[in-house]
Amino acid sequence: MKLYNKSYSLATGKESEQLSVYDIRVDYDEHKAGNPYNTSFCVDVVSRHFAGLAYFEYSIEHFIAFVRDLRDFYDFKINTVELNNDFSYGSEVKFLLFKTGQVEVSGKLYGGISGEQSLVFKFISDQTAFKAFSSALYDDFIVNNDFL
Repeated sequence: MKLYNKSYSLATGKESEQLSVYDIRVDYDEHKAGNPYNTSFCVDVVSRHFAGLAYFEYSIEHFIAFVRDLRDFYDFKINTVELNNDFSYGSEVKFLLFKTGQVEVSGKLYGGISGEQSLVFKFISDQTAFKAFSSALYDDFIVNNDFL
């Protein structure tokens, strides 16, 4: 198992509007064995001083596709990227890019033992805030990933 002991943050410049992906764990042995839930991570959101945390489970292929989509999103090649969590209570994060360069970050996070906690959120950022976020993920999971 490989633990990416980093936090990948979308720095909006506002304490009241933040998104972080962290505690990413990829079990490449489980991937090779065909287990579709071989990658887990946390998503933490602060939106207008409300906060939520959700755990996601994915296949590494879907996570890498998300990372590639973020790069295309930053390069204005696509205008929507979604992070859906089909394993744990339906949490999701959506990024919508407007022609002005503004980005709507929205979604819902479910947490707690059986999803009894939830956060529905939406805030506006700009496309330039995605550079560090998408580049760090791209470097770690595409450029420097020699496992796949």
